[in-house]
Amino acid sequence: EGSLSYLLTAKSEHIHCPEKLKVPHIDHLCAKGNFHNYGNALSSIMSEDSFYAMVHKPIDISTAMRIPAAKQALMEEWHKLDGRGFVDWSQVSSAKKIKADRERRKINTHFGQLMPLCHLKNSELEIYLQKYKGRVVFRGDITKKADGSYAVFSDQGTSSTHMAGTKVVDALARMPGMTGEDADAIGAYTQIKLSDADRLLGMNEIPETWVTIPRHILEIGADRMPPHWRDIEDPVVPLMVNLYGHPLAGLLWDKGSQ
Repeated sequence: EGSLSYLLTAKSEHIHCPEKLKVPHIDHLCAKGNFHNYGNALSSIMSEDSFYAMVHKPIDISTAMRIPAAKQALMEEWHKLDGRGFVDWSQVSSAKKIKADRERRKINTHFGQLMPLCHLKNSELEIYLQKYKGRVVFRGDITKKADGSYAVFSDQGTSSTHMAGTKVVDALARMPGMTGEDADAIGAYTQIKLSDADRLLGMNEIPETWVTIPRHILEIGADRMPPHWRDIEDPVVPLMVNLYGHPLAGLLWDKGSQ
């Protein structure tokens, strides 16, 4: 989860889309227990190559904020993370102040930025099979230290093996006489606290990390901001959980889930 590397793209004109199959979204089938009611129609859709394409179309955030369903998807993601205490609002401070303090005290500290993402799932299919998905991720590509230099992370933790594992299971399950199943945890990475990083990965592999909140996210989560927030120049808050996009997020989840 949270990887920015695995984005499937395809040209819609090369995809054969099933026509006139009025079937509820797959989430509805699972949530409502209606699979058997729509089993035949769902089987027809699953027999189409387009069902397995499941193209996630990137939606520009400024555009997403003007689409009610897309904005709602971003707000749901925001509130899900906020419910897990992904940052500590009570410690909001200016980036300049925190950097100066950490340099003076010679404390290894990272500074990063959050980034909202919005995609339209199943964008190559008909509208009733599409769904907006929001994400708020950590920009691991621009993480810096207090002195302004870029933070360097171990290469062994830069990607998750789950994508490759899923493909192997899928391939084996399609062989004659075989079947397979793969499951994903809800908000998997964020189940691990950054305070556990020293114990799981070693001292200072993931030091104290502060994040800047982009303007678009401020619009979504304005109800959680402290009253004096807008009076602070370049406000930052400490990151508390293992957020998608962090270069060591996959490795930390792997160690924490063993």
